[in-house]
Amino acid sequence: DAADVEDAGHEFDPWDEIELGNAAALAGRTNTARRYCAGALEDFKKSGDREGEATSLNNLGIIAFTRGDLDEAERLYKESLTIKREIGDLLGEAESLNNLGSIAKARGNLGEAERLFEQSRAIEREMGLLDDEESD
Repeated sequence: DAADVEDAGHEFDPWDEIELGNAAALAGRTNTARRYCAGALEDFKKSGDREGEATSLNNLGIIAFTRGDLDEAERLYKESLTIKREIGDLLGEAESLNNLGSIAKARGNLGEAERLFEQSRAIEREMGLLDDEESD
């Protein structure tokens, strides 16, 4: 367990914390996942690593979504999207738009969900990640 490693004096860098958070989330340990991702977010903010900050926010959004807190998930996804746009991370922007589409879909706002999913796919097509057949 990572807590045992921390107790032994090992410190994780923020990207390690992201990976540990992802692993904990996959194992259904959302409280642990949230703790790791929140720690990474603070570390990235201190260091000025905007990419890491956006990744942490996105992962915290996924955790909030999993827990059913759509308002918090939306807030976190929007914050991540803002940073992804600032730093020019098109793939991250597409991911954030897709995640926001999932929020809209979960709320039953299918028109908004479709609009957000299409924005995400348009970026992926622009990047050459989708061909016209995959985008339908």
